[in-house]
Amino acid sequence: MEIYKRIIRIAFPIALQQVIFTSVNFVDTLMIGLLGEVAIASVGLSNQFFFLYNLILFGLVSGGGIFFAQYWGKKDEDGLSRSVALTILSSLLFSIPFFYENSARTLSNLLER
Repeated sequence: MEIYKRIIRIAFPIALQQVIFTSVNFVDTLMIGLLGEVAIASVGLSNQFFFLYNLILFGLVSGGGIFFAQYWGKKDEDGLSRSVALTILSSLLFSIPFFYENSARTLSNLLER
């Protein structure tokens, strides 16, 4: 019985995060719905970029988590701190293009070619 409590304690925040992530897209579409087809299409396109961004960051952090667990289990604090730093740095470097105004337009132009 204790194992189920532990699983729920771990799974609940993950499920809550997924509900919030899905709700953001839903609320965006709901708010823009009265503005017309072009506005809804724009929100749909931006939601795809947002999903791609979250998917890649999730992969980076999940991959880093595997190394964190291994270094933690070996009690290798140096390896743990290096892997945490590398995961944070790679996440930040990946995030930089998403902070620029024209990055979505540039990516869209590259995909059309």
